[in-house]
Amino acid sequence: MVVALITVLPMGLASQSTAGGASFAQGVAARARVRSAILWTRLPEPGRYKWVVLRAEDSGHRPITGGGTVTSSRDLTVHVKVGGLKPGTRYFYNFITAGGTVGPGGFFRTAPLPDGRAPLKLAF
Repeated sequence: MVVALITVLPMGLASQSTAGGASFAQGVAARARVRSAILWTRLPEPGRYKWVVLRAEDSGHRPITGGGTVTSSRDLTVHVKVGGLKPGTRYFYNFITAGGTVGPGGFFRTAPLPDGRAPLKLAF
């Protein structure tokens, strides 16, 4: 069984800095699997960007980073696949534009191993 967790943090619920008045109006989102996650955001302007993923419970963990370029032809939308993650682990992630605008941070938890036991929490 594959469990996916989606985290969406609207602009007003997360700390962010804005350079030159730009902002991440659509927030961020993530879909996690056992050892990977898809990160999503819509950048405030075309250009280069960076992303960073950190294990939330381990401040000594080396961050996983990457980057790219987004254009208006893709509606400024970024989809990033991050691999090499540890099952059943909580991660923090963020996007930063080349101009220094920091997006709202988000969290996700990777799914446990298929044969592992993990508590299941449901919310309505």
